[in-house]
Parts: sequence; C-alpha cells; structure tokens
Amino acid sequence: MTSRLRKPWREAATLIIAAKSHKISTNGFDYRILCMKRSEKTSFLNNHICYPGGSTEEQDQASGWIEHFHKHGINLRDLNKLTLDYHRQKRGNALIFHDNDDSGQGQLLSKAISLRIGAIREAFEELGVLLCRSTASTSRKSSNFLRTNDILKFQQQVHDHEMTFLQLCQQLNVVPDVFSLFEWSCWLTPTTFPSRRFLTAFFLCTINEQLPIFPEPKEAFSYFWRTPEEYIQLLHQNEVWYHPPQYYEFCRLANFKEIEELQNFLVTREEQGSVLMMPIVTKCEDGMCFIFPGDEKYPKMPKLIAENTEAERFEGNLEEFREKSRILNRFEIKSPSEVELHSNCDPINGHKRPITTFDFLEKAGEDNLRTKL
Repeated sequence: MTSRLRKPWREAATLIIAAKSHKISTNGFDYRILCMKRSEKTSFLNNHICYPGGSTEEQDQASGWIEHFHKHGINLRDLNKLTLDYHRQKRGNALIFHDNDDSGQGQLLSKAISLRIGAIREAFEELGVLLCRSTASTSRKSSNFLRTNDILKFQQQVHDHEMTFLQLCQQLNVVPDVFSLFEWSCWLTPTTFPSRRFLTAFFLCTINEQLPIFPEPKEAFSYFWRTPEEYIQLLHQNEVWYHPPQYYEFCRLANFKEIEELQNFLVTREEQGSVLMMPIVTKCEDGMCFIFPGDEKYPKMPKLIAENTEAERFEGNLEEFREKSRILNRFEIKSPSEVELHSNCDPINGHKRPITTFDFLEKAGEDNLRTKL
C-alpha cells in the first residue's frame, strides 16, 4: 500500500461579511465589514485582526449534503450553477476552486459548494453567525441569517465536534445559504513560510443589518464592525496589524462606498474567476516587499513549491527596488505600522484596483483639513 502524499499546504475558506448600516460613516460608507481579533489560544494568527474563516474539513464535503439540499427543493443541478463548469468563460487560475474529474458528479460535492459550506461553518463556529435558510432559495441577493435561543449551545457543539454542521442543519431544518456567497479571491501563503501554508478561498456576502455576534472564547477575543477605510486607518495609527491578504482586501473594498454598488459588482465580477494571489517575497535593506500578480517583477510562472524557501534579496532599500519597475502591485513593509501599498497595474480579473497608501493618506489629509475648517 502506498501512502498518500502530504500536501504542501492546507485548504481554507474565509468569509468577508458586509452589513448594511443605518448610519453613514464620516467617510461616506453605508456598510460595515465584520472582523475578529483572534484569541491567544488559537494555533494560527493568534492576536491578529482577520475575517472569520479557517481550515476546511471533511464534513464540508459530506455526501449527505446533497440529500439535505434536495429535501429543501435544491437539486444538484442548482448547486452546480456555482461551479467553474457553469461559468466556462472564467479565466482564473485559482486552483482551490478546480474540481477533480469526478467532483460535482455522482455523490461528490463540487469545491464551489464545499468551500462555501466551510466558510459558513467557520463563521458560525467562531462568531455565532448562522447564514442559513429555512426555505428553498437559489437567490444570489443578501444572505439570510437565523436567530435561535440555543445559538450558544449549538455553536459550542459544532465547534467541539459534538455534532457536525450537517447534523445541526438537519436538526434546525435549514440549509447553508451558499448561493449568497460570491467568489472574491484566492490567496496562497508564500513559499518563504513553508511550515504553515494555507490555500484560502475568500468569499464575500452582504446582509441587510449588523447581526448579533457571539465570539467563541477559544477562537475570538473580540469583534469589530468597521468601514474598509477605518480598518486601513487603524493600521496607520499603529493600533492593529494585518497579514497581507486582509489589508489588500480592505484596500480593494475601499472602492465601494455603497453596499448596493458592491452587490452589483459581486454578480458581474464573479464570472471572471480568481487569479491565485501568492506573494513573492523580496528582502531589502530596510524591510520586506511582497510582490503580487500584475506587478512587473512578478514571474510569469511562479513556483508554488520551492526547495529554497529563503526570500530573494535586493542590495538596496525598498524605494530603490521600487524605482526599478514601472508597473507595480506590491506591499512594502518596514514595520507593523509602516506599510505601503503601491498599485498602478491593470485590474486583475475584473476586480477593482486597490486604493494605494498614497491615495489613502492624501484623502485622509484632505478630510482632516475639512474638519478643521
């Protein structure tokens, strides 16, 4: 018997939740993004600000899900409308969404479904957010969430594996609201961090109000509802620190002031798929540079697995390294609060170009001036 080869990374699913707010922020946003501060007890990203999410599990792809959806009037053909095969015009190369030859056929769930189930399950385990429907619906509008008096009990049971998420849905007679989750991006940990790599599918959904949150003590220390620009500002004020995916997505979301505009964008953009976002790390004399697809220095065929895990080195500072390229899409990190995002490349796969650090600080200065006047 031959043993199964160990994967060089673990698969994960993350959920960005945007909630309509009754109050317009001072910077003009009518929605807030849900984030959490991970507990010190977590094995990964402890004490960091991030979106809810985590590693996928076998239960997310259990064959019982197909029968459960079918009982609620949603058949396999409906579910497969979310797969890459349905949108044949997709041009993305994000391998996490790619099915094996037999996935989506017979009794196997496609990755497009199981990853969404995983993202919904993780949001429930970590923050008590139960995005489910009690009636059959393939609507791709705002997510539906359930309130129940026993939410804390169920959250603990699913988190502690006393019951599976499928068993919970069967008991409550609901189905995960997978159709309201839109494919947003896909990130892979750089090869320079070989011991803890994740291939993560990012989904985004919208809800009509800020719902009650119940942080699981082992997973989340606290939670936040803030606008994208407020999250960006917190970093530059040295109050928080983010890993590159979180900060980059805040900068993309900062393009949208109204949640209706974001919802419309989700529908049209998803058809173009996702480009795999695996940063290439270069070490300079005064900090680290994370280079993303679209940047002039990004390789045409990046090595997803590398024997040499050392970061490339540049004899000079970050500014000197930047001046060697005309087309940019990169982070420059000198310290946790000294982060600059430079991006002037064409938007990738229908996405919006992220708001750069220069644009953000320039706008922040104008807003401060208006306040003083």
